[in-house]
Amino acid sequence: MELRNEPNVRQEQRLVRIIIASTVLTIILGGAFFFIGNFAPSTDTLAANEKPETFYISGSVSNSKVKDAFENCKDGDTIYINKKLTVNKESEELGKTNVIIVVDGTEMYWTAKNSFFFGEGSKILLINGGEITVKKGSCNGDAGIYFGSTKKVSCDGTDADLAFEDVNKAGGVQLSGITALPVELLRFETQRTENTVEIDWATASELNNSHFDIERSSDGITWKKIATVPGNGNSQKVITYHYQDQTAELGKLLYYRLKQTDFDGAFEYSFVRTVSDKMEAGTTLTTVFPNPVDKFLNVKIDDYGTFQILLLDQVGQLKYQIETSQNWETINTSIYPAGIYYVTIQNERIKESHKIVIKH
Repeated sequence: MELRNEPNVRQEQRLVRIIIASTVLTIILGGAFFFIGNFAPSTDTLAANEKPETFYISGSVSNSKVKDAFENCKDGDTIYINKKLTVNKESEELGKTNVIIVVDGTEMYWTAKNSFFFGEGSKILLINGGEITVKKGSCNGDAGIYFGSTKKVSCDGTDADLAFEDVNKAGGVQLSGITALPVELLRFETQRTENTVEIDWATASELNNSHFDIERSSDGITWKKIATVPGNGNSQKVITYHYQDQTAELGKLLYYRLKQTDFDGAFEYSFVRTVSDKMEAGTTLTTVFPNPVDKFLNVKIDDYGTFQILLLDQVGQLKYQIETSQNWETINTSIYPAGIYYVTIQNERIKESHKIVIKH
């Protein structure tokens, strides 16, 4: 902003004008900096909003595609190995990057005494039989895995906390130790006998598994612990469990679930099973509403499994069919003429039908 030298303007007036001009300029510049600082996207904000990526790799760590993947990895990304990866040279590209390494049903295979470096916050998961292996005769303390500058794993456990074998048995590793993987539940079955409910389940693997709580409900909402069964800690083999519920109120629909708890207190629930083969007369597992219906009919299933839902008209012609494992389905009835219809919900255990009226 330019101020002209006006001879007829007194010195005081000229000073006032200079002060006003300086103030205006300060306000303009301050506003510009405020906008840039508060509204323009910062590099930190952009980085925080970036979605983690998954890089699928195989071959060897000396492969150019693998090296490119490593160099492009950011914190939080996943390295996914579902075909054999050979560690044929020392690898330092990921040494400062915190990633998740998943070895799915294949090998991370060391050919010699090579070290592999990951960031301190990284984690290795072995799933579906994935393993860390080494060429026969090449096992020594120098073939290892580092988290940051800490050597956590070596082929035979030399100069490290763990050996490859320990990681394989546990299903994973991180800097703080063995990675806690969820218990792999193979099956969970319930069956009513004459006086009891037989509860059976099996695990394919367990890690850090303290115990199972068996919970029962009469409405699928409010649950009560009825027993605690000890877990097997760490296991890589199939383990079967059995419990008899002799306190069940016979003749009613009952719900069962498992609460699996780790030694550190972390827990998760299984899917739900029901016992419904000897219910009270008149008890149903399915509900349809509203009835009469105009546009949308809701089908609610108070049981668990896979079901067929059929909509038939009054003469038995199939109008709609779906197979679902959801407990709630909605049928668009606005596309069918008004009249009487039947909704059938069925699987190998139950078959229930409801008469409805479509009324537009």
